[in-house]
Amino acid sequence: MPMIKFRLFVVYVTAAGLFAVMPAAAAVKIAKYSGIVASGFDQTGVFAAPGSELAGYSWIATYTYDKKLGGYNYTDNITYSTSYGGPYYGEPGTPIISASITINGVTRSIAGAYAGSVTTDNSDNYVQHIAQDDDYNNNIYSSSYIYNYGRAVGAPVSLNQNFGPVALAVDFDYGYMAVHRYNTVTGEVYDFAVAALGGNTVYSVSNVVPEPASWALMIAGFGLVGAAARRNRRVETRHAIA
Repeated sequence: MPMIKFRLFVVYVTAAGLFAVMPAAAAVKIAKYSGIVASGFDQTGVFAAPGSELAGYSWIATYTYDKKLGGYNYTDNITYSTSYGGPYYGEPGTPIISASITINGVTRSIAGAYAGSVTTDNSDNYVQHIAQDDDYNNNIYSSSYIYNYGRAVGAPVSLNQNFGPVALAVDFDYGYMAVHRYNTVTGEVYDFAVAALGGNTVYSVSNVVPEPASWALMIAGFGLVGAAARRNRRVETRHAIA
């Protein structure tokens, strides 16, 4: 093999090695629901002024998930796929990586460690996502919960499939959120807000942006290949002129 082509071959192999050592891209997805609060009340000022009615405020619920992380993970590879887990379900591991509910521009994060569930059903055209945190420490009980469930025409077969945005069926669109934190001894309430989220919901599933480290490796690999190709063209041109 001529030295020039050999060097180019080495660069290609090196670049391929960079891609090979990149962490395998997990099928991490972001499911998003959005709409207008149908009814709700904020006693303590979680999303609005204390004592506010929440009806009419815009809301967004997001669920970042990897279905492989769920303690129970099932798909029939035809129409239905589900993954769930956490102490509530008695299954180790929850598919929810993170979740949040935003109302009136104020965001509340929910880890989904106590309960997490993601489901899609192409046969019955429905989707469902749940995230819940639950904790009791030093007489303080806290619980945060978001739940969305509805009919999405053409719902994907796989939880790893991008979808939408589409409007959920008005007569089959349910959502609920609750934030509670209070002292079980004194009864003092620190956080309390509840809201019904269904009735006008738009739903979508999309990819998560790659991690910066992965981008750096990809750029380095492309840079090596590109630089080598340019050098090879310059050398070939000089040889042709000679």
